[in-house]
Amino acid sequence: TRSIPVPEAIADADGWLRARLQSLPSAEDQRDALRTQMASLASDKTTQQFMADVLGDDALPAHSRRLVLEAMSQASLSQTPVSWEKGLKWCLATGEEETLKAAVATVRALPVSKNATVDFSEALLSVANKEEFPHELRVEALAAITGGMREVGDDLFAFLTNRLGSEDPLLRLAAAGVLARARL
Repeated sequence: TRSIPVPEAIADADGWLRARLQSLPSAEDQRDALRTQMASLASDKTTQQFMADVLGDDALPAHSRRLVLEAMSQASLSQTPVSWEKGLKWCLATGEEETLKAAVATVRALPVSKNATVDFSEALLSVANKEEFPHELRVEALAAITGGMREVGDDLFAFLTNRLGSEDPLLRLAAAGVLARARL
């Protein structure tokens, strides 16, 4: 495997990472290495801000934003950086399905502390309420709500209970998990 050279100083990382994201390597092992390197640098405030900025950068291809989302989900952090909130919410509001999937998975993977100031509940509920999205994505969005749904409207309750009869066992399990954690 070829490895991508890591910049000598984190201060130089932003330009280096942006250039790599602009022309994302086609080889999967190189993308994996870049994702891993970003995740390992994510404890640095400058890198956190860079990652947040990338999420809202329309000049970067969508697949580059998804790679950053995946790096965020792999970062070993004790608390979700506040700087990531705006970019993650922007990704959750996009209509691009692959970016939505990555954003929902990222929010679900991020650490939650008792003193958390970052809340994605409204953005996740918005995704779940859009009938044009696949059932799996909608259920995953509900599953990503920290602490479960505070209240379940009639439409979402009907949607979730209908998923309990799905032929897809993972979808059934996810829907059951959402209902079990919800305040009914």
